[in-house]
Amino acid sequence: MKSLIERHPAGTADLYDPDASNLQRRLANAIRLGTVARVDYVHARVRIQMGTILTDWLPWVTHRAGPDVTWWAPELAEQVVVLSPYGDLGQGIVLGAVYRNAFPAPEARETIHYTKYADGTEISYDRAARKLVVNAVGEVDVLAATKVVITAPEIDLVGHVKIAGNVDVTGNITATGTVLDSSGNTNHHSHP
Repeated sequence: MKSLIERHPAGTADLYDPDASNLQRRLANAIRLGTVARVDYVHARVRIQMGTILTDWLPWVTHRAGPDVTWWAPELAEQVVVLSPYGDLGQGIVLGAVYRNAFPAPEARETIHYTKYADGTEISYDRAARKLVVNAVGEVDVLAATKVVITAPEIDLVGHVKIAGNVDVTGNITATGTVLDSSGNTNHHSHP
């Protein structure tokens, strides 16, 4: 059987040729845009709506999926790119999200790495300013099995600070207010 190019030396395929229409369909399906229509979080699969086509359950690409693993699942109505080897949508893989009018890019500077969550929490790093900002609308927990070390020339804690456990200080402690312990001693007590 002659190849499509041998049957059509000028490189154009007859639209009514069954082989040509199959080839055109496969090429059209190789890379497509669609929106997430359904999500199966347990099996890490999504179904993508592409016009009138609803795909079967497809896996999505993640940053890491080995001994180190990441999780950031696509959400309903998110626009994504689907790569389908050989143009077969049944073998498709969801590559990632694409900005669009409903969900535009949240930043416009090349030096920013930024994440905004639906609840309003933001994490950003501006490498030009060398500044990391975490703006959490809820609690922030830092857990370590052994020790947390914070090294900086100055640390400002604003708000009510509670410490459960012992505090060892090397250096001076300066207070503008009253210093009390559970016995009611202050920094104004005298020794006999």
